[in-house]
Amino acid sequence: IEVFNILFIREQEKRHVVHCMDCARKQSPSLEGFVCLEEYRMRELMDVYDGFTLHTPISPAMAAAQSSQAS
Repeated sequence: IEVFNILFIREQEKRHVVHCMDCARKQSPSLEGFVCLEEYRMRELMDVYDGFTLHTPISPAMAAAQSSQAS
């Protein structure tokens, strides 16, 4: 299971190694020894998601009509 925005980090041989949630739970079901970090604040991601608008692509015929109207 990949979890976007959340990093599971564990020190291994004096290096910090990032794991996905599934691999972290395989090593430690309670996630003991892992540090969990957020890349972005959840509120920021929710605002981006809530403000997202899907725009439909303009067909070549519509693009040509719009450019001829502009000139």
